[in-house]
Amino acid sequence: HAVILSQVLEHLADPLGLLKAVTARMVKGGVIYIGVPDCTGVTVPKTFHDFHNVQPLEHLNGFTPETLDRMAAAAGLSPLRRPAAFLGTSVLQALRSAAGLVWQPRTTDRFYAFG
Repeated sequence: HAVILSQVLEHLADPLGLLKAVTARMVKGGVIYIGVPDCTGVTVPKTFHDFHNVQPLEHLNGFTPETLDRMAAAAGLSPLRRPAAFLGTSVLQALRSAAGLVWQPRTTDRFYAFG
């Protein structure tokens, strides 16, 4: 019913193949979380942050929010809004979590539904 692929797909020769294999075993309405480094705008690593996201010795793939969404769609997945989580006791933390109900940034930490 739920799958977590955190920091996995960027290391695989066939990330779409893995997603299709996973969705073939998921129930309709199942949820998958995918987290990969966001390589938006990175062509040649120029900073430590760029190098960390690309890591040419380890990462075989680089994703942006758009390319991740397209690959997920090809595997039969639909984007979901990130669930709100109210953690902590401070007013600032509660406001930050509540703001997430209205505005969610485009990142490569994404939730998808199957079916």
